[in-house]
Amino acid sequence: MEETNSIQIYGHQYKIIVKMAPHLQEKELKVFADKEKREFFILAGQKVLRSELQKAILVKVKQIAKEILTSRTRVLAAQVGYAPKRLAIKDTRTRWGSCSSLGNINLSWRLILAPPEHCDYVIFHELAHLKHHDHSSLFWNFLRSVCPYYVQSQHWFRENGHTLHKI
Repeated sequence: MEETNSIQIYGHQYKIIVKMAPHLQEKELKVFADKEKREFFILAGQKVLRSELQKAILVKVKQIAKEILTSRTRVLAAQVGYAPKRLAIKDTRTRWGSCSSLGNINLSWRLILAPPEHCDYVIFHELAHLKHHDHSSLFWNFLRSVCPYYVQSQHWFRENGHTLHKI
């Protein structure tokens, strides 16, 4: 038996292919991620539960999130001219990102489930805090200069952000 679903990651559709593999032990699970093909391929033993499949996929999605968010932060930091001292990718429930007074940035791995421009907005927002540590008019003017579509992104998160927590 083979089952196919998909997940949107940073603007790309990733196919999730689950194939029952009788040659594996009943509870054995093997997950492969092919970023070039944009596929997750899962071989599962006969008694692997759906919740175990979901957990295994989530581990791979978080690995990809770390790679994408780290790369995008580097690229956007070069554009802005400010780089964080440390970047951490976390599983947060209440914030998409944060910037500490020490210059450390935290981002939610779930950002990669948003359209790329809105994911980038959050990164720009946190990078802007490296220059202006508040939400003053200087902060918003700087953010507007590096991310002119920030208002549309804020609206997108207000309307759709809750959907990123469904995975």
